[in-house]
Amino acid sequence: MIDTPTRPTRSHNKPQANAMADKVCAHNKSAASKAIARVEDQRRS
Repeated sequence: MIDTPTRPTRSHNKPQANAMADKVCAHNKSAASKAIARVEDQRRS
């Protein structure tokens, strides 16, 4: 199996690392959506 750099690798023998990656990904998504909402609020006012 060749790892492609464009896709995050999923390791079957490291479920904890995968869980951490999922948590970080979810945190980054929520932070980005909050930043977008903040910018849209500033545009409206």
